[in-house]
Order: sequence, then C-alpha cells, then structure tokens
Amino acid sequence: MVPIKTQLAHRSNYGGKRTQKIEWIVMHYTANDGDSDESNGRYFQQPLNPVASAHYFADDDSITRSVPDDYVAYHCGARTYRHPYCRNANSIGVELCDAKRDGRVMATNKTIANAAELVYQLCKQYKIPYDHIIRHYDVMGKKCPAYWVGNDGLEKFRKQVEEVGEVVTDSYMIVDGKKVPVQRILKNGTNYVKIRDVAKALDLEVGNQGNIAVLNTRKK
Repeated sequence: MVPIKTQLAHRSNYGGKRTQKIEWIVMHYTANDGDSDESNGRYFQQPLNPVASAHYFADDDSITRSVPDDYVAYHCGARTYRHPYCRNANSIGVELCDAKRDGRVMATNKTIANAAELVYQLCKQYKIPYDHIIRHYDVMGKKCPAYWVGNDGLEKFRKQVEEVGEVVTDSYMIVDGKKVPVQRILKNGTNYVKIRDVAKALDLEVGNQGNIAVLNTRKK
C-alpha cells in the first residue's frame, strides 16, 4: 500500500471525538485540475470559513491523513439530505485528487487504485460492507465526484476495492487423474475457482440465466 502521511487539519476545521460507530465511507473529489494530497493537506491546515475537512486525500503516489478516524470531519453535512442514514458523525470522507493538470478534472487510474487500497483497509478495520461505500452525491445531491455521477463509476470502484483483498495465482485441478490449469482466487482465507475454469476442466459448456451460471454437456 502507498505511504500514508499525517498532516492534521487546523483544529477548527473538524469536530470532536466520535460518539457513533463508523458505518459509511463517502467518496469525494477535490474538483481541481492538478493538485496533490500534500497540497490539500497544507490547505486545510489553515482556518477556513465556512469550516470543512476530510479524513484522507489520495493522489498518484501517496495518501495524506488530515483528520484522525476517531474524530468527525465536516465532509458531507447539509441542511437537507438525500441519504437516510449517512452523516458526518458515522462516516469517513475520502477525497480523490487530480494529479495530472491537463485541462479536465479527473482522477488518474493510479489515484483511484491507491484510494481503493485505502478504502479496502478501512472497510476491513471497521467492518464496513462494500455497499456502504457511497458518493457525496448520494448523501446530499452534490455532483461529487462529478465523474461518478450518471454512470457506473461507483460500482466499478466498489468492485476494485473488493478485488484488493483477492490473491490470484496459477494453479490446477485434477480431473480423472489429469492436471488441468486453473486460476486459484484466495479471498478472506477461502479458495475459489472461476466457473469457466471448472467448465473447461470438465469439458462442459457454460452459459447463464440472468445471474445464475448454467453448465451443460457439450453437444457431440
């Protein structure tokens, strides 16, 4: 995992110790064309009006912790909410920086990958389910991250977070005494094999009915 530096925000920019369990991770973007986790860390070290903060800033090569996890950051508060449960008090805010100044606001693939590693560790530490990774947009309607609104960007990110915990290695199955190559997926201490690999090993055709895999004997 990329290094996590601590550069605490000005004490007036974030709240007190948590009194509620951490249940949500809220993804944001800085909305800048070319910035870094360090530059954002420095910015939030000054008193702001109105006050604002986030727990983490991620870019291409590192992550900055700006507010300790056990303190409330002011990252998704609103007068009215779209989300029924997520609030500053029970969430962690993660900001995606834009490490490449190119005339458009977009996090790089590397920044998103680094954020996925961070969010995976946070989900593991605080036992947060992946469907509790949401956008600022989901909490109060602000188009943030704008490049994840109106598309499947959040779903792809959740999948990327989940895959951080997977270890894929080349292995084999033994079928009728013969070794058949497969990919072994180790996830949370359990081994998995792709259905397509199993079908190939057993010389079966694989299809689907919706989300259900269907295996059939090959037609001779």
